[in-house]
Amino acid sequence: MATRLDRVTTTSSRLDEDLDLVSTALVPHRAHPPSTEALHLPTHVPRRLPVRALGGAMASWLSMTFGLCYVALPALLAIVGWNTGVIAGFWFSLPAFAMASLIAIVGVLIAQPRLQLSLAQPRDPVLAATLGGLGVWAVVHNTSTMLMPFTSMSPLELLSFLGLNVLEMTLLGMMFASFTKRTSVALALGGGFQLLVLGLVLTLMALL
Repeated sequence: MATRLDRVTTTSSRLDEDLDLVSTALVPHRAHPPSTEALHLPTHVPRRLPVRALGGAMASWLSMTFGLCYVALPALLAIVGWNTGVIAGFWFSLPAFAMASLIAIVGVLIAQPRLQLSLAQPRDPVLAATLGGLGVWAVVHNTSTMLMPFTSMSPLELLSFLGLNVLEMTLLGMMFASFTKRTSVALALGGGFQLLVLGLVLTLMALL
């Protein structure tokens, strides 16, 4: 009986020693958890953002673009007397741009594209999206009877108007280029957004 008790005691002691060794081996790993940087993807790897982060980023970027290209700079141009047309159309541009932005944000949140967040990536899609938007803008502005064609503007008015739209589409192109590497898709995104904005502007003008 004593012999069996000794064996049980010896076995328990060995188990305790083994558990102590395992605990000692695990402590350093617990004290030094893996760096959070190791859990993130490299910047050159496309990744999906959480819905709230993606929607908030798009809303902020679009709001900044509108505030700069439809409010701040047009107001400055009107003050110096170079161009008063853009700021005069503010009440048409505001709801049209807001509705187009909402449609764009919802569409992107549904599609959940992988974002290109690295500045080292080729920027061809930025140029494609910018040119797509500018092309649509130029065609619609010179073919619609409700908008002033370029030939009816003074050189200074046309130059300032062109500068505003180049800036606007460059900013929008930077956003749209984050969603794709393909220039054809970026071209369609830039042109589609501008067509949506202008279509809504013309609709509001026709209704009012």
